[in-house]
Amino acid sequence: MFTRKSIWFTLLLLGLFVLLVASCGQGSPSPTPSAPTPEPIATATSAAAPSPSADTGATHYTLAKEQDSNIPGVPAGVTDDGVPYRGDPNAPVTIEEYSDFQCPFCRRYAEDTEPQIVEKYLKSGKVRILFHQFPLRNLHPQADLAAQAALCAGVQGKFWPMHDMLFERQSDWSGKGDAEKTFREFAQKLGLDEDAFARCLKAQPFSDTVEKDIQAGQAKGVRGTPTFFVNGWTITGAESFGTFQGVIEKALKGERPTPTPTPSYGDLHPFEPNPETPGRTYMGDAYIGSGTAPVVLLEISDPLCPYCKKHHLEVWPDFKKEFVDTGKVRVVYKHLLGRGPKSLLPAEAAECAGNQQRFFDYIDTLFAHVDEWSKQSGDTLTQTLVKYADELGLDTKAFSTCLEKHEMREKVQRDSQTMIRANVRSTPTFIVIVGNRSLGRIPGFLTMDQWRKVMAQVDDALKQIQGEDQGKK
Repeated sequence: MFTRKSIWFTLLLLGLFVLLVASCGQGSPSPTPSAPTPEPIATATSAAAPSPSADTGATHYTLAKEQDSNIPGVPAGVTDDGVPYRGDPNAPVTIEEYSDFQCPFCRRYAEDTEPQIVEKYLKSGKVRILFHQFPLRNLHPQADLAAQAALCAGVQGKFWPMHDMLFERQSDWSGKGDAEKTFREFAQKLGLDEDAFARCLKAQPFSDTVEKDIQAGQAKGVRGTPTFFVNGWTITGAESFGTFQGVIEKALKGERPTPTPTPSYGDLHPFEPNPETPGRTYMGDAYIGSGTAPVVLLEISDPLCPYCKKHHLEVWPDFKKEFVDTGKVRVVYKHLLGRGPKSLLPAEAAECAGNQQRFFDYIDTLFAHVDEWSKQSGDTLTQTLVKYADELGLDTKAFSTCLEKHEMREKVQRDSQTMIRANVRSTPTFIVIVGNRSLGRIPGFLTMDQWRKVMAQVDDALKQIQGEDQGKK
């Protein structure tokens, strides 16, 4: 029996909401503040580091002015502001990277793209790379310690060798409770003074340095990792070498991006519409509804889920009419593919349709025709998915290219991984968000009458929250 008690959601832990909005992929929000900085506070200035043999356990740590770039013939050091760099300090182009050692997309950039930048631009003295710490703490629990490990290695002039090893062997320590032990093993392999490194790592003296990087990144609009600033140009995500090459060549010619007003990212919500990518939020998720809607309903779904189909075919038309079209609710869609690989290509197809602002029309089509496409595979399935796009009036050439190149596969898989880490195990699941508050989750299918009762309670909660916020002013 449906009762008020049964419909009222189980409150989410704050960590769940942060996990949902803190992905290291493109469009992620800023990290949350860290715990109080441990004493003593280090200053990462460009001072010469004490030799390992001279280390007496002092509690004041600074980065060595001269650093090993880990690339033969390429200089490295530390800026006057204490930021590690490699490349000619007088290079005409500077790439400022905001990164997280535990972020898989940062690793992909470090392994696939950066070596090509090194070969073409660093070795020729045209580019210098600065590395800023931007750990996404609530998503990557070992990222802060990894940052400390790199900086502690930098005390002995080995920031970049440790940087490279942290990314190369990310799977050895990411998600592991004994990451500190692994970092000490890395220090040994790099020929560092192990005792000095261990003391530094235990003290974690660069917390102020990391926090300074985070705040600087936030001020520039960094919302996820990796993010790069190239002589005024911005690149977000683990983009290809071709993307970087295009921007670097423009920078070498002295070209600058067209000035645009810098948004105050601190005032933005990750599920707000991104004006630069119509139909998508700042997290890259498809949405439908007013950008000023006071309530966000996060829908977590699977194209093969029978109750997701039931929701979209029986409830969604009325829900959309009553709550979305009236500006009360903005619905944001995330994937949780719990029925094997059969859902993957159709989910990618929906995202490809989303690139043409037709995500929700396409997902509705998938649910309406699930009995057709779910029996297909290979080229037949692809042709059917393209046929649906054609019936919706999409640019089928762009759609087909997106689908054949699996341009949206990473996004779909990242959604599923994030939902699993957030302990969302079934579909459909709905999460109600007001401002920065997650009111709770609704697992399973609800009738339209049940949704009306839910939304009445959400409206009551919204009024209470607005009253509380007004009282704080």
